Amino acid sequence: MTGKLLGSLAVFVCMLSPPAYADALHSDAEHQLVTHLLDWLDEQNVFTDKNIEHPQINFVAASTLCRMASGTKRIENQAACPDIIGLYNNETKTIYLNYKVDINSPSGQAILLHELVHHVQFSIAHPTHTLDRREIEAEAYALESKFHITNKLPVSY
Repeated sequence: MTGKLLGSLAVFVCMLSPPAYADALHSDAEHQLVTHLLDWLDEQNVFTDKNIEHPQINFVAASTLCRMASGTKRIENQAACPDIIGLYNNETKTIYLNYKVDINSPSGQAILLHELVHHVQFSIAHPTHTLDRREIEAEAYALESKFHITNKLPVSY
């Protein structure tokens, strides 16, 4: 990160409590995957803090992601909701992924990596700073693109 003050957290902060039916990330293999992705981010020499704790990761329905992104409990027209496949909640340090995301696939790992970037960004930010949404999204997409290129995946933005 550049050290600039960072702005709105609306996309990354969910004010709702986690849904009761969320399926959390639990296995050792999944824990190792998160460790591997955090190590990959560490190798990119973008972030200064090397001791980032693992976030909680929950798999939820698309409607839940839509509701979380909009900040409401009820969505009148889900077709109006953007195609959200992942969100990060910096207050609970939780990544929410669409339950259809296969984190064992390279493209699923890229999605998880993007949300891990947000986790790292918020983990190393000074508590009194605000996060600029454009900057943190640009950085997350840049690192996700680099991950795609490193793993010879098509980049589709």
